[in-house]
Amino acid sequence: MTELHVQLLSMEKSFIFIVVAILAISSLKAEAQPTTDNLLSAVNNSSAPTLLTGNIQLSGRQLLVDGVPFVMKGICYSPIKKGMMYPDGLITLNPTSDDLVTIEKDFQMMQQAGINTIRTYLPITNAAILALLNKYHLRTIVPICPSWDCYQDLDTITKNVELLKNEPSTLMWEIGNEWNINHFYTYNPGTANQDQGSNNLSEQQCLDLIQTVASLVKEHDGVHPVSCDIGCPPVRCNAQNNGNSSGYNDADYQLLPNCVDMVGVNVYYGLN
Repeated sequence: MTELHVQLLSMEKSFIFIVVAILAISSLKAEAQPTTDNLLSAVNNSSAPTLLTGNIQLSGRQLLVDGVPFVMKGICYSPIKKGMMYPDGLITLNPTSDDLVTIEKDFQMMQQAGINTIRTYLPITNAAILALLNKYHLRTIVPICPSWDCYQDLDTITKNVELLKNEPSTLMWEIGNEWNINHFYTYNPGTANQDQGSNNLSEQQCLDLIQTVASLVKEHDGVHPVSCDIGCPPVRCNAQNNGNSSGYNDADYQLLPNCVDMVGVNVYYGLN
């Protein structure tokens, strides 16, 4: 009976915790009920207050915002409509009024959680969403060239830099996403042991791409840092070994300091 009594008490506590959690979530949702009309009015109102500043700079190895070391508390953000896929299902591309309400709820919850930075997989260029980023003090790591396909359209890269370089939410530009593993998505990492064909970017071609894009960005924006993103455990971007070799070699990335200011590392170590 004692053991059964303890189990019942444990179940009661679990039930109470679940109820409290549901109430907390319901309360959060109740607080986050923005009106689309007010949102669009604020976007179109040129006198709306600016909550963020674009005072970004590098000092040695430190990223400064308004002269103060900036600690990113970030999250990746790629909201897809139910039943759809990336990128067509992204609600940040051509948001409806309902999409904007959803996005504002997301941003409000992010702010309440202490998040100050988001990283997306396509640039956010919609005026209403940019206003919301400003409203909720969220800065962005802008994916200026995540893939080989984007690299084929340098005019759009330039256009996005010109469009976003004066946005107070812009924190930095990012080139690639684990490019040392996926060769700027010119092959599928899941088929690394198969013949990749002749269209895969080599390590040197990837570095050349980064150099070209970084130089282009800096021609149009001399303020925001340019970064790139690699995967870890590191995999050499080398077509000869199918991108399979392990171990970090400084020579693999020796060209990066000449053209990028910061490097992001996606780490996937397990519990061991």
